[in-house]
Amino acid sequence: MPSESTVLRCGNCGANLSPVPGQNVVQCDYCAQATYLTQTVMNMPGVGREQPATSRDSDLHARMMEGPTARPAKGRGRRLTTRDGSREVLCPVERAIWPKHATASTTYGGSWSPSAMVGPPKVFPRYGDIGGAWAPSSSNSRVEWVCVEYDSTQAVTGLRVYETYNSGRVYAVVDQTDGEELVYYGEVSPKSESCALDVTFDAPRVVRKLRVYLTNTSGYTEIDTVALLARDPLPLEQRPYIPPPTKELSVGGAMWAFALVIVGLVVGVVVAVRGCNGSGESSQQYAVPTSTLPGTTILMGTEPLSEIQRRGPRWASSVVDFSSEYTSDGNSAQRATGAPDVYPTAGDLPNAWATRLADGGIQHITLRYAEPVLTTAVFWLETYNPGAVVRVDDVSDPAQVVTLFSGIEPTRGVTGAAAVEVRLPEPRSIHTVRLYLDTNAVTGWNEIDAVALIP
Repeated sequence: MPSESTVLRCGNCGANLSPVPGQNVVQCDYCAQATYLTQTVMNMPGVGREQPATSRDSDLHARMMEGPTARPAKGRGRRLTTRDGSREVLCPVERAIWPKHATASTTYGGSWSPSAMVGPPKVFPRYGDIGGAWAPSSSNSRVEWVCVEYDSTQAVTGLRVYETYNSGRVYAVVDQTDGEELVYYGEVSPKSESCALDVTFDAPRVVRKLRVYLTNTSGYTEIDTVALLARDPLPLEQRPYIPPPTKELSVGGAMWAFALVIVGLVVGVVVAVRGCNGSGESSQQYAVPTSTLPGTTILMGTEPLSEIQRRGPRWASSVVDFSSEYTSDGNSAQRATGAPDVYPTAGDLPNAWATRLADGGIQHITLRYAEPVLTTAVFWLETYNPGAVVRVDDVSDPAQVVTLFSGIEPTRGVTGAAAVEVRLPEPRSIHTVRLYLDTNAVTGWNEIDAVALIP
């Protein structure tokens, strides 16, 4: 069963929360989302926010609260798992619209509060009793529901409910945008893996509010989030970054982790002995490049931001992957996207990307740009302990990785902020780059504010 979370974070933005003694709910200072701290029964229909609009609506709710029965199926729905596609396919960033507000019939609280359902998935496709997905207050209640709201006028063709523990128990979805309309009713199909209930509408519609009904017997049923699927691709600015699944362990996972730690200690001793004659390189390896571009040069400077902007830099628009980040908020990988917001200031500041550990061996970040750029130079800004970048790759074609630079930065040993560029021998079309850092080479956290392609 869930245990009360010892680290209180907002389920929406990930910020740390500061509970007030004697209060069962804490509001995030950054996004105003409410997080419940302990088991709570909230807003049952007929009281306050969730009161049905008409007697007809009340009748529909009463029927849904009977649980899954023999009534005819409605709507087209199927459950997708990782066997049906990758996480990127199951959580399509170009079409998914994520909730802006969430409530539920009850909640366990802490990391299992309804606020966990706001925004993109935080647990999926992981499976287990893991903080970051909503859980009800009881492990054995006949029916529960969650209600999610959206700030969008996009026409949508369907939805996906991400179930991450005791999956397959969602049986009904009601569109509450204008009154109440049952859009899906189907069988319960218990599974021991995470799944996404994919519901397709008969025709595109605008949805602003949904209520999802589920059974909750013989163990907690946990819901990560509920996505709407837009008919048309979303504009880039409306496509939020989807972070990697939370590393918070399930209860069972913690027991396995303890066992693995013991095994790891034994293996570590063996590796350490064998490594005495080795190079001492980090266990995190570089991707093998297809080729290396000859004739590139690396330069450093401290030019003003206004001078940099005159060169027409194209700043990264999204993060493809990264080896680690300090947190999912301050010093996250996402902080390396967009125009610089630290440079020319230097220091350990939250608006630049930093790795989880200060001296954690070889680390990397991969950044994508809104469109391919005919590039003359790859340019980045380092704002704390510069000099750790040891390789820059063009990964526009993952099957044909080209190394643009490999070696020691000229900024190594420099104090303060630094601007670095790898100048190419001739223009090259690039839309994705990867930077590798040897974080052991420069003591302390090595922070990168922004990375640009220069036309």
